[in-house]
Amino acid sequence: STPGYFESDLARRRLAADLPQAKLVVVLRSPAERARSHFQFNCRRGLEDRSFRQAIDDEVVRRHSVRDSSADDRAIETDPVARYKGRGLYADRLQALVDLEVRTPVLVLFMESRLADPGPSLRLLHEFVEIPPPQSNVVLPHRTPVGASSPGLEPDEALVLEELRHLFVPENAALRQLLVDRPDAFVTLPRETWPQWVAGETDLA
Repeated sequence: STPGYFESDLARRRLAADLPQAKLVVVLRSPAERARSHFQFNCRRGLEDRSFRQAIDDEVVRRHSVRDSSADDRAIETDPVARYKGRGLYADRLQALVDLEVRTPVLVLFMESRLADPGPSLRLLHEFVEIPPPQSNVVLPHRTPVGASSPGLEPDEALVLEELRHLFVPENAALRQLLVDRPDAFVTLPRETWPQWVAGETDLA
């Protein structure tokens, strides 16, 4: 269970070849907030000493995974120029799974929906992996992910986040279209429960 599998061409090929009946679950969050969280994570690990703006400006976005298939698949990523924007190209990654002709649909969930109301996501997950439904009285830990509401967000960092939200509008639209067009390939919650960043109801101008 790792975001690295979603990024790795080698992992995708191994899944298709060795685990064709695997139940694949992908949990996505707003790519702008994901980029900010990733940046903070690298800062905490001592892998990043640039400002958030500099890190975003330095990145050259690649449309496909930049991992070398010949590299050790278990290696820990140490490059601080770590695809803060590139990892938010969710439609690319999901399309890559479809292109491998994985034999079972992929369950796509959203972090924001799970945090706002975990019940529907949890019930769908149980149904997807074919285990008994969750008990109605179960209490789940509730975490607020790192993002725009984080304490101590500097004004320029907030501005970069806003710019990223604009940047990702077409990428999010591509994800939305993929999920709508391929119900055979993806299982997800009803569209009316999707978070705004993917539902597209209030796309930024």
